Amino acid sequence: MKKSYLFLLLIGLITLSSCKLNRYSKFNERLQTIPPEETGYIFFTQDSIIEDETKRSLTNLFEDALLEKDIVYDSLGYNYYVVDTFLCAQVNYQFDASTGTSHEAIIILNFFTFEILLVDILLPTTHPGYRYIHIDEWQNILCYNSQDNTLSHYLIEGATVRKETFNRPAKDAVLLSTFYQGKFIRYVNNGGLLTTVDIFDYLNKTEFTNYINLDKVFNYPRSKLIQDGEMTYTVDFNEGFLILNEQEEVVFKEDKLTLFDSSAMGIKINEILKDLKQEATPRLFYFYIFDNNIYLLYKYQQGFLFNKNLFGETPYLIFRFDIAAQTLKYLGLEEDIKVIYRKAKKDILPHLASTIVD
Repeated sequence: MKKSYLFLLLIGLITLSSCKLNRYSKFNERLQTIPPEETGYIFFTQDSIIEDETKRSLTNLFEDALLEKDIVYDSLGYNYYVVDTFLCAQVNYQFDASTGTSHEAIIILNFFTFEILLVDILLPTTHPGYRYIHIDEWQNILCYNSQDNTLSHYLIEGATVRKETFNRPAKDAVLLSTFYQGKFIRYVNNGGLLTTVDIFDYLNKTEFTNYINLDKVFNYPRSKLIQDGEMTYTVDFNEGFLILNEQEEVVFKEDKLTLFDSSAMGIKINEILKDLKQEATPRLFYFYIFDNNIYLLYKYQQGFLFNKNLFGETPYLIFRFDIAAQTLKYLGLEEDIKVIYRKAKKDILPHLASTIVD
């Protein structure tokens, strides 16, 4: 009896899901017809570069770079970073099961011209996690290998890349590491107590002997910093959307949903939802800052029981926050967004001083 009841319940859920799975299909179709308010952007997803109507596979780009160097690969896994007009990728291209070693390369290419600047074949490691890339606030590319204690610094100079490698002393301890204000810090964790082992100033290529409080290093506020010349502004999304100046004065304040609803695109969306009798608010939201631009992404999503996507969802609706107009500018729709690159770089921050609110 219980089994038959559960079977009927399951059939009911499947029927319900088949009816409701595309709840947002008509809404998505309407969204596709709305043109962006701003153009001139390149969108980077997990596996693609999208510019206007052209979509390029990142996997293909990295495969081409390896083939150009006659490197045999099995399958590709990668993490990549956008540095100015360059892609910097840590590519895992081969795994030797007999020795348990991973083969990796650092690939740097220009994503405008697709010119390959560097394919650096790295020494195999017994685990890919032993090596990781860090991009600092000055767009320096750094790669640390905890297996052989080497720190590599990649410097892009025009169409070439210069690599400097610094050998760090081996220690009889399990070392953790981080980067902070131009310093490479190695430390140990003894039951939650963080103790510095050594600090290397990679900008000046010298040992750093002054004290750095590790609690301060790891106690970053959840807000982000954005700079305009010598002025630094704090963008804080902990409660609503705040922009503060160096004196911690509020220069802009708004709730993220109110900001969305009051934008030109938000008003259109609410009209479409009302027309479709699907009044709702975005369920997912996140923001980030890249190249002195503030981006906000919204997504509508319905959920039911065990499957949060059972009733469907929209792509991310992508906006740039225009400080001069104090509103969102709609950039388009994408399913998966990692980085947004604005081709026409303009300084958006001088207007902040005139937008002080209580």
